[in-house]
Amino acid sequence: MSCYRGWVSLRQYIIYLIEEEISKHYFGKERKLYEFFLEAKLDHQPRMKQLIQKQMDYIVRPISYSEISKTLQRHCRCLSHANMFTLNCSKGTSSAKIMIKDKEIKLLSKGHYDAEATFLEILRQYDKHFFAIDYISHQFGWLNPIKDAYYITQ
Repeated sequence: MSCYRGWVSLRQYIIYLIEEEISKHYFGKERKLYEFFLEAKLDHQPRMKQLIQKQMDYIVRPISYSEISKTLQRHCRCLSHANMFTLNCSKGTSSAKIMIKDKEIKLLSKGHYDAEATFLEILRQYDKHFFAIDYISHQFGWLNPIKDAYYITQ
């Protein structure tokens, strides 16, 4: 990553809302979940693509645009256009965009981490089963550590 006077290059995350039972099962096994999503992005023959899509439908919950939109507008001053929300922070040194689709949220951010962190915190409060992946840097993880809640119930 290149840095110049506090500016960090563009970061991109794909965020999935994972079914609760799947998130319980894969807590501590995040690498396997990441490898599945990575495999799903690859080009496959139609039959394999169909099988992977069925698995995706089982693992990933639909994302309610209207609910997320209300939550974002209630918690931050972001600009909205179509399915996209934009937030600028720290006098323009931090910016982030969220694009909401049926089964994923794409987060693009640059500069300092303030705008990115604001969006991630709002999503974390909205639901504790979001799993984020940065396919470029091969980083991944839960937005909200779910360990505590599950250890209490076990």
